[in-house]
Amino acid sequence: MPKVVVVERRALPRVDPARVWAFVADLTRLPEWVPVHSSGSMTTEVPAVGHAFFVTLRKRQDPQNALTLRVAEWEAGSRYACDVSGSSLVSEGRFEVAVTGVPHVGADTEVVLRFRGGVPRWAFALVQMEARRRLRKALDRLEKALT
Repeated sequence: MPKVVVVERRALPRVDPARVWAFVADLTRLPEWVPVHSSGSMTTEVPAVGHAFFVTLRKRQDPQNALTLRVAEWEAGSRYACDVSGSSLVSEGRFEVAVTGVPHVGADTEVVLRFRGGVPRWAFALVQMEARRRLRKALDRLEKALT
């Protein structure tokens, strides 16, 4: 099964990386910047490996068909990765967020979003295009919220 890998990055000039991290690391706020809709969570205010939250890709989608994002890696202040399950098209999905920069007033920050997963050969281009669209939209929303 081919692997789709999509990486999108955005520089946020003069935005403190600590501020960016505080926003993206609050998984309850994920739908504010990632184009998904919350269907619940099994997490606390400070997420940890193993915590899970559930999202749908469409607003009126049945919550029974929600995707599960389970925190697989957590490096406070810099990056996290979530395993994604529940998709009929993507296997071994992973969504990653990384924030880099020098934490001081007036700092520049770079945010890198990465999605990867196995997909059937016939769906490769479709999944790749949709993942790229959603990651770019997430970065657009994040930039608008923080600048």
